[in-house]
Amino acid sequence: MQELRSETRASPWKAIAAPVRHLLPFVVHADGYGFVTVNHPTDLSLHAPVVGSPALDSLHARLWAQLRLAGAEVAGWSMPPDHWSPHLTLIDRALDPQALGAAATWLARQSCFQPGRRRSRAT
Repeated sequence: MQELRSETRASPWKAIAAPVRHLLPFVVHADGYGFVTVNHPTDLSLHAPVVGSPALDSLHARLWAQLRLAGAEVAGWSMPPDHWSPHLTLIDRALDPQALGAAATWLARQSCFQPGRRRSRAT
């Protein structure tokens, strides 16, 4: 979240309590790796895309709505639910192209990397 106005600083924490209070754990699945050029070609972020699911999409939509109602200034990169791409950030804005290549080489050698294993959006 971006800097919040002083009068709303406490309310976002209260706002997110309602959607998560009775939330049961659920499984998410990552599928592959991706990178994003943030502000400059040498300012790269590495992420693992997460396969969307009704549970994850619903949680995001509820959190987004509650934060907006609380007056929080939700960061632009934390997309509204209809444009959101769930992912796990692995390295944030700390890679140049050479370091990205080294990270990709390392990840490709890990046992969790299984080529050809693709998942579609969960139902």
